[in-house]
Amino acid sequence: MKIRILNQRFSIGQLWQLRGSFLPVLLSPKKIANFLRVIYSQRRKQASVAGKPFVLMLEPSGNCNLECPMCPTIMNDGKFLEMRSSFGDLDVNVYKKFVDDLGDTAIFMGFWNFGEPLLNKNIFEMIK
Repeated sequence: MKIRILNQRFSIGQLWQLRGSFLPVLLSPKKIANFLRVIYSQRRKQASVAGKPFVLMLEPSGNCNLECPMCPTIMNDGKFLEMRSSFGDLDVNVYKKFVDDLGDTAIFMGFWNFGEPLLNKNIFEMIK
């Protein structure tokens, strides 16, 4: 049986071999238990998931100062949007709530998407 972590597949034996290196830094017992609950629910094809999300994708800013022609966020019904500033920034309090609720069970957090994260004026507080 292979377990997928961040788009990589690992066997139980491979994870066991890595246990002394970086896994204790990334995976606390609470994170491992949550991950196994989610995988168990997925394998059993349960309607509700037993654990919390272990991968978070947060976008600090939906704004972008570029106009890349291949970017799907600048299109609206086939027409280019005139201003990207309407997407807004992630509020620091909302971000802190996500981290407080899911930070002790999350293994990975992506801090980007289609917007430019550095356009959020509170980005350094969020990173800290």
